[in-house]
Amino acid sequence: MTHEDAGQALAKALACDIRFLDPMDIHVRAFDLAARLKRSATYDSHYLALAEHLDCRFWTADERLYNAAKDQFPRIRWLGDYPAEAR
Repeated sequence: MTHEDAGQALAKALACDIRFLDPMDIHVRAFDLAARLKRSATYDSHYLALAEHLDCRFWTADERLYNAAKDQFPRIRWLGDYPAEAR
């Protein structure tokens, strides 16, 4: 994708009726989760923190993240466990 195409795609996405969430403590929570789960980056932990905030399930294809978090976070689900007949 060229820079120009990416800029146009971004402009279209931002023009959509999308509600952005930015809970005040999401970054601190993600940082704490990353440390607790011994993750070197916080981007995955942001998704987990957001799932906690929204009180919803968090499906991931990252089996290492799932294995690190499953015992502590009942909201996390591994995509490999998703029923084949529902795909």
